[in-house]
Amino acid sequence: MSEKKTYAFGIRKKLVVFVTLLAIVTYTFSALFMYYLYPAYFSHINEMVFTIATLSLGIFWSGALAYFAASYFVNPIVRLESAARSAAAGRIEQEVELPKSDDEIRALGVAFNEMLANLRTMVQSIESNFSVTNESVRYIAEISGQAAKQADGMALTAEEISGGAESSAHACRQQQRRWRM
Repeated sequence: MSEKKTYAFGIRKKLVVFVTLLAIVTYTFSALFMYYLYPAYFSHINEMVFTIATLSLGIFWSGALAYFAASYFVNPIVRLESAARSAAAGRIEQEVELPKSDDEIRALGVAFNEMLANLRTMVQSIESNFSVTNESVRYIAEISGQAAKQADGMALTAEEISGGAESSAHACRQQQRRWRM
């Protein structure tokens, strides 16, 4: 087993950067609305209502951005799941498409592709061994058939010899009876 690989910009760091950028964007826009736009354009609205509306929109904005950004992490995993289901169904000829970034998801895809390559090698080895074994079985069956034919021939010859011996014995007994008479 290989050592644990570290990534310069792995998933953990990507999530930290994403959440940090999301917080910067959300809080910057919230501050912009509450401290600059409210006094200039919305001072006729109750400050508490405006603050709640601004924070609510910030929550919605954060959720929407997180939803769309999640596809960056989820799509490679979905492709890997699809390839795993195909392999589980016996279709091991394909390989999973690897993401371009060097992170844990790519490493998982590389490991999965290596596993599929090893499975293909094992299947080829099994098929090769099956062919060799099948040829050996055919050869043994052929030799056994020939041996059975030879055994049948030997049995027939033995029966003929036995029959001939009985005939000779019978003839000898008859000759002996004639001499005694």
